[in-house]
Amino acid sequence: CDMFDNVNFEFDKYVLTAESETILDKAAEMLKEHRDSRFLITGYTDARGTDAYNMQLSRNRAKAVVDGLVKRGVPADMLKWRGVGKRAVSVPASESVNVRLGDRKVTIERITKSEYWDKLPKRQD
Repeated sequence: CDMFDNVNFEFDKYVLTAESETILDKAAEMLKEHRDSRFLITGYTDARGTDAYNMQLSRNRAKAVVDGLVKRGVPADMLKWRGVGKRAVSVPASESVNVRLGDRKVTIERITKSEYWDKLPKRQD
């Protein structure tokens, strides 16, 4: 289940916004209180752009969140990350940049099944 607000990004960017930094502050505190848990960080993009470009952009977004959490004291071994590009878009590319904001995100998900965790790669560079 998702325990945290999504971290959203501006169009074609993977730099954390001031709002995202605030979300990461709160998320890092919660993660540090659950050191026995594991978390999957997943980056997404909106529908604009090529598959290859969006896959890399989504990975960069996930990595930015992981780096932000580690910088705030979250142990790196609690985290795995991936990008899924535009595979989970909810808004068509024809919509405005503001409407597509919800698809430009990173999610932080608690993983409770060790079998699933063990199958996930550590990261996707």
